[in-house]
Amino acid sequence: MPPVWGNFNTANSTTDDTANHYFVGSSAGAWTFCTVEILEIEQQVEEARQQAVEAAEVLLREHLGEARLEEYRRTGAISVFSPSRAGRRYVVDAYSRIKVYEGERLVDQLCVNLVDGGMVDSFWLPAPDVVLGKVWLLEHVEDRVLAVANHNGMPIPPG
Repeated sequence: MPPVWGNFNTANSTTDDTANHYFVGSSAGAWTFCTVEILEIEQQVEEARQQAVEAAEVLLREHLGEARLEEYRRTGAISVFSPSRAGRRYVVDAYSRIKVYEGERLVDQLCVNLVDGGMVDSFWLPAPDVVLGKVWLLEHVEDRVLAVANHNGMPIPPG
């Protein structure tokens, strides 16, 4: 397990005073050699990620409303009712497959990743941004999503 972001604990570290280097313990007991500069950069990255998540939640609220934001905070996912197929509901979260329900029965799981020029996938984006992107795709270009998604062995019946 890699060191936890921003989890620098001086009780679990030793200092090399001559070079200002640290050995940092992870939650799994492994040790990583770092300089003060690396630790400061990691802290700045973590702060930037947290700010990005907060901004993404604001965007989620602005575009989907308070009720759906609360659904996301409560469950980690948002339900999207199909605009073209009666009785179909999608459950969208950031990092797992989109679950497809017809009534209460799970009928498919869709693998959909948001990419930027093929270089950056969803794991680099704040989770609320990934959820919002997938929700918009399903609400506005559902047929295209179904055409390009990888289906998890459960074919979608014709709509």
